[in-house]
Amino acid sequence: MSHKFSRRAFAVLTAAAISTSAFATTAPSAIAEPVSNVATADDSSVATSENSLDWGFKASWRTYVTGPWTGGTVDATDGATVNEDGTYNFTLGTGSTYDIDTEKGQLNYEGTVAFASDAHGFNITLANPQITVEGDTATLSAELSDNAAPEETSTTRVDVAEFELTAPAVSETDADTTYTWIDVSGTFLESLQPEELSRYAGQEADALSFSITVDKASENPSDDVATGSSSSFLSTILNFLQQLASPLLKLFGSLSS
Repeated sequence: MSHKFSRRAFAVLTAAAISTSAFATTAPSAIAEPVSNVATADDSSVATSENSLDWGFKASWRTYVTGPWTGGTVDATDGATVNEDGTYNFTLGTGSTYDIDTEKGQLNYEGTVAFASDAHGFNITLANPQITVEGDTATLSAELSDNAAPEETSTTRVDVAEFELTAPAVSETDADTTYTWIDVSGTFLESLQPEELSRYAGQEADALSFSITVDKASENPSDDVATGSSSSFLSTILNFLQQLASPLLKLFGSLSS
């Protein structure tokens, strides 16, 4: 084989390889037809902040704290208030989500309720409850006092109770959709603390009611990208051709030197 022929073949293969490389870079997005649309944004629906949680923990505990024998107090602060029936209302906070298609969500509530009694020497804080929705189950966690002693102020987030959900009531406007669960029954979990509250583990918790309003714009993310088997297959073929050409380029390169 002459050097003249080798250089000519090398030039042809080099041009082909460059052309193939450029085609592999641009072709999939340019010519492939989309098979499906996949949202690039987080497709969890983000909630607005007008919603709230109504929950009383346990009626017998409330009666015990404020009864004449205990002479205790209940203070609701930082976004929590006391309802007329003695239960508590917590404001929905940021970062809350709910996806009706997967039936999954996390609802973050704000507010602190402190149960205290000087006569019985306890001060127990329940703060910032969080509801995790998984299909027909909701787990409520909260920041609870590690110790009931008044001088102890540390808290730990623990799972407090588990609730059985039915399908939510749904109301819609042009701008958003509201999902509401009313009087959901549940049971206290073994992780309940401190010791003064742990005796309720396995017992029925107060029913809770909560809602979440989802902006319709977040239910339908607009920044979708096209994906599909056509572009994937074409990219595979082009990568194979590039790999096939590489040893030939090296061979003709050595012959031409």
